[in-house]
Amino acid sequence: MSLLEIPAPGSAVRCIYPSVKSLPARLYRPKQLKDDTQVIVAVHGISRQYDDQLEAFRILADKFGCWLVVPEFEKAIFPQYQKLSKGPFMPRADIALNTLLIAFRKHVGLPEFKIKLCGYSGGAQFAHRYALFHPNKIASLVICSAGWYTIPNHEDTYPYGLRDIPKWMGKAQLDRMLTLPLMVAVGEQDTVRDKSLRTGARVDKAQGMNRLERAHTWFKELTELKGQLLDVTNSRLCVLPEQGHDFAGSFFASGLKTCIDQFWSECNRR
Repeated sequence: MSLLEIPAPGSAVRCIYPSVKSLPARLYRPKQLKDDTQVIVAVHGISRQYDDQLEAFRILADKFGCWLVVPEFEKAIFPQYQKLSKGPFMPRADIALNTLLIAFRKHVGLPEFKIKLCGYSGGAQFAHRYALFHPNKIASLVICSAGWYTIPNHEDTYPYGLRDIPKWMGKAQLDRMLTLPLMVAVGEQDTVRDKSLRTGARVDKAQGMNRLERAHTWFKELTELKGQLLDVTNSRLCVLPEQGHDFAGSFFASGLKTCIDQFWSECNRR
């Protein structure tokens, strides 16, 4: 199999582009391409279950007729992709994704597009921080069960807040991010303080004790700021019934797939 094979309709391939060998990706081509102006990008959590993202989101890729890209942020190369980078001399996960998307567009012959960016858990951390620095590349943003967030104020230092962002990170574009259609989802029972949850007095006090509380905190902060721009109608919070911290359970059993489906359908009607 060629590393640069283009998948047949309804199938997927794994590609490694010469321009960004550090970031392999699973590509899924919908059974019928209906929209070549938007591409779904689904970002995995720290367990790096790439196939789970592919198998779940290919259903929505077929529904909306969009290509699906599942990047593989390997731990050895992107150990802290959730924060975009571990430091100034480490690879940038956000820049790698941008390069990947350019290579992908040329590979499959798409025009310029924007991404339906979705992230689960650690991937949700990546997604909302990516949106802060690259909002012009995004059509819509789905944040699911993040462990903690960058709160959109200048009271705390980055990555907890927006004060003292390192120069090497670039400039956050909060005003533009606030205009994006946004969906935040979290399990009703996602309240366990497990070993993968960042804890400590600083984050607990500012954001809450668990993922459920922190999702409510971040959504409230975002929508209050969006309200100052006179548009909160493109934002929604989905609390998934009887659901803890499990991607497959959230997506298939607790209604995450339906929530995303409805959210994207509403975005398309705007």
